[in-house]
Amino acid sequence: MSGLDWTSLSVLPGNDDWMAHPTEEGQGHPDFVVPRPFVRFDPETGRITGRGGMALAHIQRERLRQGGILLGDGRIDRDYVDLSSGVPTVARRTPCPAVLDGLTLSSLPVPCRIEISNPGGLEPSVYPWSAPALALDFEHTGTWTVRVLCEPHLPGVFTFTT
Repeated sequence: MSGLDWTSLSVLPGNDDWMAHPTEEGQGHPDFVVPRPFVRFDPETGRITGRGGMALAHIQRERLRQGGILLGDGRIDRDYVDLSSGVPTVARRTPCPAVLDGLTLSSLPVPCRIEISNPGGLEPSVYPWSAPALALDFEHTGTWTVRVLCEPHLPGVFTFTT
């Protein structure tokens, strides 16, 4: 087995038995057994949807078969995958530029999602939004929390009482 090229073997799509090949020493190759940090992400938005540790060969195989996985460490609550350069990389999210003035949200990132939590404590409602401003209007009084969600920004959180 000394002539085996582990680098090319680890990226062959459709080769389901490549993980079982040991090295001469009888141990698995490090690319097959040593966990490396990875993030799963939405290929459209860059939003990180999961993270963990897995052997490099498994990460490469998943990337080739379905995409949406990247070697690297990232946290769901603070990072995203920057897709702007054509080479996905984990990057820090920036503060949300949205501003609340009275009941008007302005400087909204476009597009974004608006999440509104009602005073009754029910499941929040989420609305896709594609304009730079939003005039809020509520039929009921109470304390409301509005979150502006958009990668590459951290959530903008606004709480107010009507």
